[in-house]
Amino acid sequence: MAFERNFTTATTLTSETLVSVAATAATPASNGKGVDMGKKRMRWKAQADEHDYKAASTYLTLLLPDREVKKVVADLRRARTREFAAKDLLRSSQTHLLDENNDKVRETLKDIKKGKAISPVLLVRGDARYGATLTIADGHHRICASWQWDESCPIACCLAELPRATKGRG
Repeated sequence: MAFERNFTTATTLTSETLVSVAATAATPASNGKGVDMGKKRMRWKAQADEHDYKAASTYLTLLLPDREVKKVVADLRRARTREFAAKDLLRSSQTHLLDENNDKVRETLKDIKKGKAISPVLLVRGDARYGATLTIADGHHRICASWQWDESCPIACCLAELPRATKGRG
């Protein structure tokens, strides 16, 4: 599947890896001297690693009741992988960009440069009507590393809905 915006995306699902390739459209990136900065390629796993779900659960426990955390994590496991630009994820979550010298960002950037597939980011949709931002349940450093690589490249994400508030809940 391919489409054109600021980038072209080709997505292929294999038994182990969802491969997402981002390349600049009509005009390649330049260093200002007319030199092509090279192709931007990122590979994404078809599914997040088990430790990513556990990290998401731990983080979400700080924000939601245990019962809702279990539901959200189950929804994340079932969610189809979708792609969003790093810059949009950072804006909608209102989080800061980690510097490329951050240990986890640097480690992820090395993996990207080596062509290793990385885990999709785990997200919980916010609700702008109520001032609830997107929650990055796991993968903030992967978003930041991807932004450092190419702020417009697509990032593989699993997105779950924020549980609805119910009466009588404390």
